[in-house]
Amino acid sequence: MTYAGTTPTRAPGGTARRGGRGKKITLWIVALLVAAIVGIVGSYLLNVQQFNANVGRTDPFSGMSDRPGGGVEGAQNFLLIGSDSRDARLPGDNEKIATQGGTRSDTLMLMHMNKAHDRAYLISIPRDSYVPVPAAGPWGGGRTKINGAFSFGGARHVVKTIEGFSDVKIDHVVLINFAGFRQMTDAVGGVDVVVNKTTYDPETKATFRAGVNHLNGAEALLYVRQRKGLPGGDFDRAKRQQQFLRALLAQATAKGTLANPKKFNDLLNATEKAIVVDEDLNMGTAAAQFRGLRTNNLTFITLPNLGSATRGGAGSVVLVDREKALAMFAAVNNDTMDEWLKTNPPNDVTKGN
Repeated sequence: MTYAGTTPTRAPGGTARRGGRGKKITLWIVALLVAAIVGIVGSYLLNVQQFNANVGRTDPFSGMSDRPGGGVEGAQNFLLIGSDSRDARLPGDNEKIATQGGTRSDTLMLMHMNKAHDRAYLISIPRDSYVPVPAAGPWGGGRTKINGAFSFGGARHVVKTIEGFSDVKIDHVVLINFAGFRQMTDAVGGVDVVVNKTTYDPETKATFRAGVNHLNGAEALLYVRQRKGLPGGDFDRAKRQQQFLRALLAQATAKGTLANPKKFNDLLNATEKAIVVDEDLNMGTAAAQFRGLRTNNLTFITLPNLGSATRGGAGSVVLVDREKALAMFAAVNNDTMDEWLKTNPPNDVTKGN
């Protein structure tokens, strides 16, 4: 792989800066590692309660009494939020993120854990999805891009928005910052991804060669953020993100990482710094529940959609395929995702464009 261009510079508070739309940072990749690494913590770390105590906390459910009922007992739904600019680890920022927002969420993902806790289904929700967003702050309510919900009212308003159009109850929320993702990638010694065809990003001057590319943390950010130069634009970028996540998970749970004390400790430290979770998420309990989670029992999905369109006041948006989306959310509530997948094939994350 040819790595051209410069490493993104960091603004005060740990935010990477880039011009225009490209400054938005793909952060959700860190989030799924929470489930896998928490499982590893439960199996290999004696003092899991210390890890639990050190993780940043917030309360995104405060004051929300009109929430949908739960699904199947034992199944759980996690909302994973990556912000484009706010560093969730800054002192005093945890509650601001949950209540005030102030910036748009780069990427959203709903992760459904089945009741047996041996499978996870990751549903990417495109940031430009055109959905009903309740009134909050300066927003009077109505249809707009879902990434605006975070700006209008923080993580709490994202929960309210997603629960409103899906009727799926969110059990836990995980917020992710930029620095942790990069550090986690470097902690495991980088990862390998397979690229179908050589691509060049005119914004960052990065080239990714056809075949296997070994990426360190800085290179990985360029890979998962590339939009220009890809035939499918944002949709191809989303597939790259899922592909890279799978590769990162595989490396994080490999014997070479677990058996290397320095790598393992670096990975745990990076994970701890990367995330802020809701107050009710007990890492010790989650560790016991999810310790069997690995790449071969993860399924990657994109919210059913009808492609891109233009809508007044919102610009370019992604239109949700309401009929298919409601069927998928019903499968989440009924814990029957495997049945739904028989007629709705998941994404192929073995290669990226």
